Amino acid sequence: MRVEQRSITGFLGQPEVQFVIPVYQRVYSWRRPQLSELWTDLMHAGKSEMPHFMGTVFYSEEDSHREGLRQLDIIDG
Repeated sequence: MRVEQRSITGFLGQPEVQFVIPVYQRVYSWRRPQLSELWTDLMHAGKSEMPHFMGTVFYSEEDSHREGLRQLDIIDG
Protein backbone atom coordinates (compact mmCIF):
# COMPACT_ATOMS: atom_id res chain seq x y z
CA MET A 1 0.00 0.00 0.00
CA ARG A 2 1.22 3.49 -0.82
CA VAL A 3 -0.13 6.54 0.99
CA GLU A 4 0.03 10.06 -0.48
CA GLN A 5 -1.45 13.39 0.43
CA ARG A 6 -2.55 15.38 -2.62
CA SER A 7 -4.75 18.29 -3.46
CA ILE A 8 -8.16 17.46 -4.90
CA THR A 9 -7.25 19.20 -8.15
CA GLY A 10 -3.98 17.28 -8.26
CA PHE A 11 -5.91 14.04 -7.96
CA LEU A 12 -8.95 14.71 -10.13
CA GLY A 13 -7.08 16.88 -12.63
CA GLN A 14 -4.56 14.27 -13.72
CA PRO A 15 -4.22 14.07 -17.51
CA GLU A 16 -5.13 10.82 -19.24
CA VAL A 17 -6.75 9.25 -16.16
CA GLN A 18 -10.13 7.56 -16.17
CA PHE A 19 -11.91 7.03 -12.84
CA VAL A 20 -14.14 3.96 -12.77
CA ILE A 21 -16.69 2.93 -10.17
CA PRO A 22 -16.73 -0.89 -10.26
CA VAL A 23 -20.13 -2.59 -10.54
CA TYR A 24 -19.74 -4.23 -7.13
CA GLN A 25 -19.86 -0.82 -5.41
CA ARG A 26 -23.11 0.23 -3.78
CA VAL A 27 -25.59 2.26 -5.74
CA TYR A 28 -25.54 5.93 -4.79
CA SER A 29 -28.82 7.66 -4.17
CA TRP A 30 -27.63 11.21 -4.59
CA ARG A 31 -29.92 13.64 -6.32
CA ARG A 32 -29.24 17.00 -7.94
CA PRO A 33 -29.01 18.96 -4.61
CA GLN A 34 -26.27 16.67 -3.24
CA LEU A 35 -24.37 16.64 -6.55
CA SER A 36 -24.64 20.43 -6.79
CA GLU A 37 -23.22 20.84 -3.29
CA LEU A 38 -20.34 18.45 -4.07
CA TRP A 39 -19.57 20.27 -7.33
CA THR A 40 -19.61 23.65 -5.54
CA ASP A 41 -17.21 22.30 -2.89
CA LEU A 42 -14.88 20.91 -5.58
CA MET A 43 -14.87 24.17 -7.53
CA HIS A 44 -14.19 26.16 -4.36
CA ALA A 45 -11.35 23.81 -3.35
CA GLY A 46 -9.82 24.11 -6.81
CA LYS A 47 -9.85 27.92 -6.78
CA SER A 48 -8.99 28.49 -3.12
CA GLU A 49 -5.57 28.43 -1.54
CA MET A 50 -7.17 27.26 1.68
CA PRO A 51 -6.91 23.52 2.46
CA HIS A 52 -10.12 21.53 2.02
CA PHE A 53 -10.29 18.01 3.50
CA MET A 54 -12.11 15.67 1.13
CA GLY A 55 -11.32 12.45 2.97
CA THR A 56 -9.53 9.31 1.93
CA VAL A 57 -9.84 7.72 -1.50
CA PHE A 58 -8.83 4.11 -2.03
CA TYR A 59 -8.23 3.08 -5.61
CA SER A 60 -6.60 0.35 -7.63
CA GLU A 61 -4.81 1.00 -10.89
CA GLU A 62 -6.06 -1.41 -13.53
CA ASP A 63 -4.90 -2.24 -17.04
CA SER A 64 -6.40 0.19 -19.50
CA HIS A 65 -7.77 -0.80 -22.87
CA ARG A 66 -6.30 2.35 -24.39
CA GLU A 67 -2.61 3.19 -24.79
CA GLY A 68 -1.47 6.04 -22.52
CA LEU A 69 -4.62 6.01 -20.38
CA ARG A 70 -4.48 5.17 -16.66
CA GLN A 71 -7.59 3.52 -15.27
CA LEU A 72 -8.22 3.96 -11.55
CA ASP A 73 -10.94 1.81 -10.02
CA ILE A 74 -12.40 3.63 -7.02
CA ILE A 75 -12.59 1.15 -4.14
CA ASP A 76 -13.79 3.52 -1.43
CA GLY A 77 -13.84 7.21 -0.74
